[in-house]
Amino acid sequence: MPDNCPVCDSELIRIDGEVALRCVNPQCPAQMKEALIHFVSRNAMNIEGIGERVVDQLYTAGLVHDVSDLYALTKDQLLSLERMGRECIELDICD
Repeated sequence: MPDNCPVCDSELIRIDGEVALRCVNPQCPAQMKEALIHFVSRNAMNIEGIGERVVDQLYTAGLVHDVSDLYALTKDQLLSLERMGRECIELDICD
């Protein structure tokens, strides 16, 4: 088992009674992306059209780092993403 997170190299810990190792870095890019994915998911805000692939593109492009950044996105920023067409954004049917 690794001692450090494969993404941010922070220490990994094991919580008593659990098998999984957890990264202790709240700024870990993997944790930040997963938090965004959860936020837009059906079980949270249910933001239609934004799924794991779109969150990954937004994060990789440096357009979002936390949940509040989602609300500051512009049409032009969204249009710069792969598979985001003007019709998709205007009709609110993005994948």
